[in-house]
Amino acid sequence: MRIFLFIFRLKFLQDWIDGGPPIVFWLSGFYFTQSFLTGALQNYSRHNKIPIDQIHFEYTVTSMEAECDTEPSFGVYCKVNSIDNSDPFRPRTVNRNYL
Repeated sequence: MRIFLFIFRLKFLQDWIDGGPPIVFWLSGFYFTQSFLTGALQNYSRHNKIPIDQIHFEYTVTSMEAECDTEPSFGVYCKVNSIDNSDPFRPRTVNRNYL
């Protein structure tokens, strides 16, 4: 299983290098997710001239990746195949009672 994840991560990064940033980022594909999320906050902070400690993430859990065919006006679209990332090959839905 780990070798498949490694290959998927390599393909994700190679596609990014070859074709530019994706419209939807595979969050589980990053080895250090916090740095990507901090970078997204920093970009927003600098663009809007707001101190980074005064902003926070707003997010909506959906299953609409297919509808994300254009980049967001500002921010990032992210996807995660499973909440705990235990089996990325089995798509799951989120039980809204836990949100």
